[in-house]
Amino acid sequence: MLSVAKILQTFLLRFQTDKLMLPFLVTDEVNLVQDLLARFIDRKTLDTLQMYASSVWKTLKLINKWTCVFMLKA
Repeated sequence: MLSVAKILQTFLLRFQTDKLMLPFLVTDEVNLVQDLLARFIDRKTLDTLQMYASSVWKTLKLINKWTCVFMLKA
């Protein structure tokens, strides 16, 4: 398992360039956070958190959808 410094260094080195890297930023940040969480939280708990976050995200998308529908009708 990589140390925290190595995980961060890999992330930072990838984005230390003049190339357009913005399209990859979100995916790499998600992977970075998951890698860091995996060092401090056991895998079962992390999987549970991911399932919970997924259900929250779906709920937020539905709320956003219905908010937009009601705003259009108003």
